[in-house]
Amino acid sequence: GGEPLPAGIDPSTVAVERSVPIAKGLNDCLLVWEMNGEPLPLVHGGPVRLLVPGYFGVNQVKWVQRIAATSDESDRKIQQSGYRMRAVGESGNKSHPSMYRMPVKSWINGLGDKNDITRPGKHKLFGVAFSGERGIDHVDISLDGGKGWQRAQLYGPDLGPNAWRTFQLEVDLPAGDYYLVSRATDKLGERQPRYFPANQRGYGHNGWFDHGLTVV
Repeated sequence: GGEPLPAGIDPSTVAVERSVPIAKGLNDCLLVWEMNGEPLPLVHGGPVRLLVPGYFGVNQVKWVQRIAATSDESDRKIQQSGYRMRAVGESGNKSHPSMYRMPVKSWINGLGDKNDITRPGKHKLFGVAFSGERGIDHVDISLDGGKGWQRAQLYGPDLGPNAWRTFQLEVDLPAGDYYLVSRATDKLGERQPRYFPANQRGYGHNGWFDHGLTVV
C-alpha cells in the first residue's frame, strides 16, 4: 500500500505488479477512487485501485502508484511465475497460461423462501452465476446430482457481461434425499463443467458440486 519495504526484502519478489493485454487495458479497465459516493477506503485499495472487469482478483491491483504501456510483461515474480495455470508438481513460468478471464460459474446460495426447506412442499432455490466478459445465457438446476436438469429463471436486471446474474427455481420437494446442483452456460456456449482439472494451486475451479438435502 505504498509503504516502504523492510530492509533486506527484494521488491521484485513481493511487489504486486500485473500486466494485462493492451486491448483489455484500453477498453474495459477502470481506475477507481470512489465507492458508493465516498472516497475508496484503504482496505479496498484506496486512494486509487485498478478494476479489470471479468478478470481474476489478482489483476485488480490496489494502491496504484504507476501505470505503463510496455512491450513485455512485468518482470515481477507475481507476473512471471505466480498465478500461472500449471500441472500439479510443476513450477510456474511464462509458458503457462496466466490467470486472466474468469470462466463460467454458478452456485446455489439460497434454499427456501421463508419456509423450512427440510419440510415437504413447494420451495424456491436461489443462486448467482457469472462468466467473465461473456454474460450468462441460462442456468440449469438438478435435484439428483446431475442426472436430470430443470431450467432456472434469470431475474433482476441484466447489468452486462461482467455482472453477476441471479437465478431462481420453484420446486416441489416430497420427503426424500436430494443433491442440489446448478450449472451455468454463458452467451458463447461455454458450459460449467462437472469437474475441473487439478492444478498446482487449485486456481480457477468452476466445477459444479452438489448440496445434500434431506426433506422429512
